[in-house]
Amino acid sequence: MSEGGGGFGILPVELHSLILGFLDVKDAALCSSVSKTWKQVARHDELWKHMFFKVFGEVANQIGLTPDQQNPMESTWLKLTQEAGKNVTEYF
Repeated sequence: MSEGGGGFGILPVELHSLILGFLDVKDAALCSSVSKTWKQVARHDELWKHMFFKVFGEVANQIGLTPDQQNPMESTWLKLTQEAGKNVTEYF
């Protein structure tokens, strides 16, 4: 993961998610256009798990979904975020 990432790719995945987690959904999705490395980072499921709970945390809590649980759907957190109303696929 060193191509065009400016050193970002050498960080652990948890730090990628933490750093990009400060962005809003649209900006996090736009990061995928920086380089191949950033595209991998911006599509990582841990980031989208964080984004899902950042955007839909109240609703998730109301239905009993917590961040320590597995995704209740047979899909990725990115897809769950999209299906919950935040369509970000146009940026990938």
